[in-house]
Amino acid sequence: MFKLFVLFALFAVSLSSPFGFIENKFNSLVSKFSNKAAYGYAATIYSSVTPSALSCMRQAGYSAVFVRVYKPDGAGVVDYDGFNTIKKAVSAGVGVEIFVTPQPQSTKSAVTQFDEVYQAARSNNIDLRSIWLQVTSPINWPNQVTSNINFITSFLNRAAQYNLNAGIYTNWYDWQQITGGYTAKLNNVRLWYWNAYGNGITAASSLDFSDFRAFGSFSSPIIKSYSLAANVCNVIVNQNIFSNSNSKRAVETKTKSGKIIVGTI
Repeated sequence: MFKLFVLFALFAVSLSSPFGFIENKFNSLVSKFSNKAAYGYAATIYSSVTPSALSCMRQAGYSAVFVRVYKPDGAGVVDYDGFNTIKKAVSAGVGVEIFVTPQPQSTKSAVTQFDEVYQAARSNNIDLRSIWLQVTSPINWPNQVTSNINFITSFLNRAAQYNLNAGIYTNWYDWQQITGGYTAKLNNVRLWYWNAYGNGITAASSLDFSDFRAFGSFSSPIIKSYSLAANVCNVIVNQNIFSNSNSKRAVETKTKSGKIIVGTI
């Protein structure tokens, strides 16, 4: 009877769900249900998304979205599509985190790029509590380790001045290439790392932190991108896990005064 149940459940699970079947990446369906209890799930969004897609994501098991609010076009610009997505996500009952894809080769300093995001958040009635800096794609960074480290630390220090919880989105390879493996302690800076074997759900890694190895000054992560460029609810997203101890807080979306809460993980 149990085998019949497992077989039925295997075919019933939707590919839109974070728990979709991934080419025998797991020992059993039971392990996937265990992961569902241990972790919260989030989608990374780089483009404009409809309210119906966000509602679909919530129904598929995503309690939060990571939304890009700054992009490296030109000298670096605020991504206003991202701020519109934040409002739609809140209306759909989905928690929100924001991240910045900086332009490290710009004449704009890291502080200026941070300030542009912060002011845009204020003008959109957002209670900003955390921010993530994307440190990936070494080809987009100067071939100057010291300059890159200064850019990153300047951004993080600026976030600290506003009492924001700051984090880095990277992995061991990107960090090594961009910063030379910078090991100085980054006070209270959290890690969101990625590990996937290509694009799409069939190239996903494990839905846990078992593949993490310490690098730089990062000894443990709180978020992982396990799948890149996957189709979820007809939107191309990255799929993420985070500790389920944070998932209940991720649903908090507004203050009593009506401000949109961003950054609860």
